[in-house]
Amino acid sequence: MNELVKTIQQLEKAQGKTIKDVAREAGVGENAIYRWSTNEPKISTLRRVADVLGVDYKVLLP
Repeated sequence: MNELVKTIQQLEKAQGKTIKDVAREAGVGENAIYRWSTNEPKISTLRRVADVLGVDYKVLLP
């Protein structure tokens, strides 16, 4: 698992959420987030996930 997915997991756990919760609120598939360990997400999608997590999307960038 790459740093992006690990960072998302740390942030969501700190907020008492799951990847499923974050994905649903951001309007992306749960599996899409897991696929980010091998595929780069679109910046627009990354921004939606960052908004749900309450962080700047740049925090999620390597």
